[in-house]
Amino acid sequence: MTIQMTIDRHYLLTKKQYLSKLPERLLIKNSQQNPEIFITPNSTISLENLFLNENDTGNVVTYKLMAIICGNNPDMMFYREPTTDYWYFYRNEAEQATLSVRLSDENKKLLDSLIQEEIHPITNLYAFDKSLATIFTTPQFYVYQPVI
Repeated sequence: MTIQMTIDRHYLLTKKQYLSKLPERLLIKNSQQNPEIFITPNSTISLENLFLNENDTGNVVTYKLMAIICGNNPDMMFYREPTTDYWYFYRNEAEQATLSVRLSDENKKLLDSLIQEEIHPITNLYAFDKSLATIFTTPQFYVYQPVI
């Protein structure tokens, strides 16, 4: 199941309440309390159906995934550089200097394939770099910002 599917079904909102205004940023947590259901991020999501009236949204209802923060280790995250769309791996290490590395082309393709709109099974976790594999094995925070 993807985040967009979850939003479309209103599973993220209790009592099916509607939004009154667009948030500046979205922070969505995948708590993974149910091991049988894993929510994967989308590259973009729409909040259009969370408004009672289409006119309440203005023109901006689409949000783009900008970062994935590891829930078990908030000092580790993946982030997308907004102007180039390159993905980087960031780790804040107390003993050493902070590490920020651009993902290899292969790992970027793997990450991009994960966050595409279509649903597909994840066939081989071993194909992923160890840091990328944490996206599937630990709770995550997904950070979205409006597409302007």
